[in-house]
Amino acid sequence: MVYGNIPEDAGGIPLSSGIVPGRTIPVPIQSSANTTTDNQGNETTPVNLNLKQVGDVLFALGQALKVGSIPVVLPSDQTVSVLDTNSAAIKADLDTIATNTGHIPSSPATEGGHLATIDTNTAASKADLDTLAGIVSGGKGAVQDIEAAGYIALTSPPSTTNVGSDTPLTFSSQVNRVIIQNNTNANVNFDFDQAASAGSFLVGPGGLIVYPKKCTVFHLFTAAAQNINGSSGNNIVIRGAM
Repeated sequence: MVYGNIPEDAGGIPLSSGIVPGRTIPVPIQSSANTTTDNQGNETTPVNLNLKQVGDVLFALGQALKVGSIPVVLPSDQTVSVLDTNSAAIKADLDTIATNTGHIPSSPATEGGHLATIDTNTAASKADLDTLAGIVSGGKGAVQDIEAAGYIALTSPPSTTNVGSDTPLTFSSQVNRVIIQNNTNANVNFDFDQAASAGSFLVGPGGLIVYPKKCTVFHLFTAAAQNINGSSGNNIVIRGAM
């Protein structure tokens, strides 16, 4: 309940003279800037607690936030470090990413350079991959190691083996395999990387061995002299191949 008359100012706005008994601070909805205190110690402060004024302030604050006119300063632990002092460089990097997204660059040498070192002949790479795909789809467990055409010649080979001692044979270049055909009636011992002896590998009379070995020097041992790569039927045939 409000006591007394409620006077108005010149603008028709009620003055805050309607006081509720007791030590209270009523908040007017809208009032003048006057402050009124009665004899009982009751007081109003429309300047500080005017609801209309508070609403106006909140509206102004909302408008400022909307247009971004109020600066926002983040604490130092929430700031983003500088990525690059050259904004043009960042744009160039982003343009490259956007251009290369979802496809292999058409010019690896100018768009990173990494793919260019794999193979300079794209058609050759495709042919190799097609061959590999055919092997896998065909259910083949391994790629066959086919001997290359031609043989690697011996350099100044002796016509016969030494009697009871090592006979080294040197190829003109490194070979990947050695073919040994013993067309004699005697045992033939052979070895790699060391002198041959009676205790070395053995190929018996009429035997044929294709030995996969990278080497340049091949060693033979026979108890008696035997022909090497002769034109007669009684000889030892030695071939180096890739």
